[in-house]
Amino acid sequence: YIMEAIGGELKFDVNTNVDFMVETSVDWIVQSTESRGLESTPLSFTIAENTSDDSREGMITISSGDLKQIKKVVQKAKSTFSVSQSEFRVGSEGGDIHVEVSTNGEYTVTMPKVDWLKESAGRSTSSYNHRFSISANASYDARETEILFTNKETGEELKVKIIQAQKDAILVVKNEYIMEAIGGELKFDVNTN
Repeated sequence: YIMEAIGGELKFDVNTNVDFMVETSVDWIVQSTESRGLESTPLSFTIAENTSDDSREGMITISSGDLKQIKKVVQKAKSTFSVSQSEFRVGSEGGDIHVEVSTNGEYTVTMPKVDWLKESAGRSTSSYNHRFSISANASYDARETEILFTNKETGEELKVKIIQAQKDAILVVKNEYIMEAIGGELKFDVNTN
């Protein structure tokens, strides 16, 4: 019997024509009702929540004299799912970022539909460590996007936001101005971000 980490009720019938005893090997499996007859006897057990990051297992033993039947109960670990950093600020020149995923389950990575962000494969990349390359931002506007990590079992979603600075610029229409000998007023516009 495989149980979810949250715990719950485990029920099964025992068909027998003899008196029998029921024992559990761990304290997190507790028999909910006592057996009442010798025919088909429904048994019910309360499984406590598993708050650990590890799965666990216990045994239910049904016996009568030399007769014995053992039921194995495996309970899944508490679901863990997190990323090392949920927001990155990148300069206009671009560069690499590293995202480490901590989980005890499977997950997917959904990339945004932008051409300036790519997942890089490399020697340091594993199924839990992801390296992303951000291209230089040649525009005069900042840009941002999100990478989505989704836990396959629970559907939980984690977003990693990437904010990239704009290309800094100071623009003047002309580089050189010629003034008359008597002097005067010089006016021009400066465009900057």
